[in-house]
Amino acid sequence: MSSAYQLPQGCTNGNVAKWNGSAWSCATDSDTTAVGGDLSGSQTSATVTKLQGRAVASSAPASGQVLKYDGSQWVPGADSTTHYQNVVVVSKSGGDFTSISAALGSISDASASNPYLIFVAPGVYTEQVTMKPYVDIQGAGETATKITYPGNYDRGTVAGANNTELRFLTVESTAGFGSIAISNSGTAPRLTHITANASGLGGTDRVIGLYNIAGSAPILTNVSISATGPASTGDFDVWNINSSITMMNVTASASGSGEYNVGVVNEASQAIINNSTICSPVTGGGVSNFGIYNYMEGVSYIIQVNNSQISGVYPFYNVSGPIVHVAASQLNGGAVYGGTMICAGVYDENYTFFAGPACP
Repeated sequence: MSSAYQLPQGCTNGNVAKWNGSAWSCATDSDTTAVGGDLSGSQTSATVTKLQGRAVASSAPASGQVLKYDGSQWVPGADSTTHYQNVVVVSKSGGDFTSISAALGSISDASASNPYLIFVAPGVYTEQVTMKPYVDIQGAGETATKITYPGNYDRGTVAGANNTELRFLTVESTAGFGSIAISNSGTAPRLTHITANASGLGGTDRVIGLYNIAGSAPILTNVSISATGPASTGDFDVWNINSSITMMNVTASASGSGEYNVGVVNEASQAIINNSTICSPVTGGGVSNFGIYNYMEGVSYIIQVNNSQISGVYPFYNVSGPIVHVAASQLNGGAVYGGTMICAGVYDENYTFFAGPACP
């Protein structure tokens, strides 16, 4: 070995080998100033002046801050990667819990200032879930995480809560009687990137994708809903009773051999529907297929539909005085029925344009 690569001899404690231009020599480590000796063993205090060869600012960080590189030095800053104070992982193995209900049961201190996230890893979870305020539930994707349950009359596979969001997963109900995928009673959750499927395996009651009652006010964004029952009295993608709903980029399709197939039912309820596709079959051999059914006995809420596609034997079927405003939308199927309908710039399945205010 040539002398150019020989390590120095006789270095004192704490020295490092440094290249002086012609050979390695003993020298102090100028990147770190230690207090009371080196940084091992019982060392309790040190001043770090450099990280990865870059200077560290001398300003003291506030509680919870981390060091961030600003292009010239490391400086204290907020930890922008942390949005929740508490994260609970549900997984088939290796998580904190193996069921969503058990994870929810472990949380007793969620609040506006102490929110939680339950992350549900890929897999199929067979259980009924009742959400809690200030606890969001997030899956690994609509094709990766599924919550399913085989029997849940009058209650969804998932029941919503206020101040919470359900996102990035699939919710399924396969009940033989009164199948409901998601239900809300007096609650206003956000549903984001959700697939909700309800199917009846027999029975005689309705099959419902999303059921909202008692003043519920959910907000749906990028949601796909389907309801299919071979022997049910009705298949309703969305059924609102005394509630208010906002739907953006929603696809709702009801199909089955029962008495009714309805995309959205509004009973004494208000609805705002934007950029959505709401459909039931446009033909049906005696089956009553309604795109949107509005029943407003005793109230006069306005139903607003914009930039959407509505299909059915009756795209709109209105009873007891609803007021419906439709703009820049396609109405596919037969004529609208009843109520006060005001259309502005709509067209039918043949792309025949109707400037309004009359509807096709």
